Amino acid sequence: MNYIFAIILLVCFQKSVSGLVEHPSDNWRTDIRTTNVGRVKYEKGEVNLFQNQEKPTSFFFTPFPLVNPSNSKCHTNILSGYVELSFAVELYTSQLTEAVNNYLKEHFSTLCNSNKTCHISMLPMNVIGLIQKGLRANKIQEMYKINQEWFPNTVFLQSINFPIYTKNENMLSTHLEDFSNELFFEIFEYFDILDIYHSFWGINQRFNNLLQSLNNLPLIIQNENLLPFDFCAHQINRLKINTTKPIDLTHFSNLHTLELYNANSNEIEQIQCNQMSNLVNLTISTKFHISLPLELIHDIFSNGFRLLRYVNLNRLDHFQFNSKFQSLSLNSLCITCINSNIIPQILLACPYLIRFSITFFGQNCHILPPSSPSYNHLLEKFSLFDPYHKLTCDTIQILLLYIPNVKYLNLQFLCRVPFINLIESILNRLGQLERFECDIFESPNNHMVNVETIQQMNESFQYLECIENDNGSRRFLLE
Repeated sequence: MNYIFAIILLVCFQKSVSGLVEHPSDNWRTDIRTTNVGRVKYEKGEVNLFQNQEKPTSFFFTPFPLVNPSNSKCHTNILSGYVELSFAVELYTSQLTEAVNNYLKEHFSTLCNSNKTCHISMLPMNVIGLIQKGLRANKIQEMYKINQEWFPNTVFLQSINFPIYTKNENMLSTHLEDFSNELFFEIFEYFDILDIYHSFWGINQRFNNLLQSLNNLPLIIQNENLLPFDFCAHQINRLKINTTKPIDLTHFSNLHTLELYNANSNEIEQIQCNQMSNLVNLTISTKFHISLPLELIHDIFSNGFRLLRYVNLNRLDHFQFNSKFQSLSLNSLCITCINSNIIPQILLACPYLIRFSITFFGQNCHILPPSSPSYNHLLEKFSLFDPYHKLTCDTIQILLLYIPNVKYLNLQFLCRVPFINLIESILNRLGQLERFECDIFESPNNHMVNVETIQQMNESFQYLECIENDNGSRRFLLE
């Protein structure tokens, strides 16, 4: 016989009057005579409303269960040793009580007027806990041994927990088969797909069919949850991997989002456009320096991934623009690079790029200005971070020629020329600028204009801050 542990909830509401009865352990019980006085529509359903015949201004409403995702989780029960899938259900909310109050004001306006307040509460419910003896080991049993009898007690509940024990097929078949498919689909949204599969797969054919019908599922693979996943890989469309353990990506054929953290060479080489043709969002982050395969770079920037919109590459060391490089889908790009010439080459290869963020590690390289003075890239947001202060102000001013339509600009670098010169270049070359953010160090020079003058030059600079250092340098901040 399989061991079970169940919580049975019984609505106990009798329409007869009896005296107040005292139970052991300071528990009380009372029965109240009521009349059903209507139904209140709420959310996608309704609740019944009862009136206390002994006290007409007292009303009761039936529960309206709603899943509470913040308290829903999988955990190990120390008492049974089983893994439990549990979800919390709120029996009523403040919005429901407000709906009931509005109903009373409309239909019982004389009784529930401003001079006489009506009281509402949820129906009383009895909670009975059943525990099968002989399940726990002696040590655990001693820790939780109860030396007195248990009695059911009448309580008012605002929320309850439903534990679901997945190793008892009989119990699941008896108590869960009454739930609709729609309810299960809603419950599944709050759990990791691996927890769902390992909890429900194999109970019966209905649950197998339910799980196989799930689509567009997220999956996070970390060191602590390296469970088999190949059986559900085709149902995953958002995959995040944060582990140093090798992962076979060839199983995931329907990915829309792929995030690789601590990626290794083997995983990166598995990212191929013929295997992941639906990829929209790609993030590759490596703990150590790993050069991206040239084939992958080609596929990203030449429309090999025809739906790819958002890319985050923590290293892009090599990029050689040619006529075959043309990505018409890429809208957002974040890279770390060591060669400043990569920046204009990417802009040429991605004519519809809207957001471009660069973190620069390397030596400054001379950049040629656009071949045409009427160069008109559509880029709207541009961020450039130079934490090691390698880029020159001349290089940055040439880069501004490639982004004439930028509305948002964020610069973090060391300015070795007067800061006012940089500001004037920005205003001359970025006529559509709406927002400017910066963390710029200005080297000591003979043309240090006070910050108040710069603040008045454009609305984007009005909150610019200036910190003067002891060595004569200044730091300009704007967030």
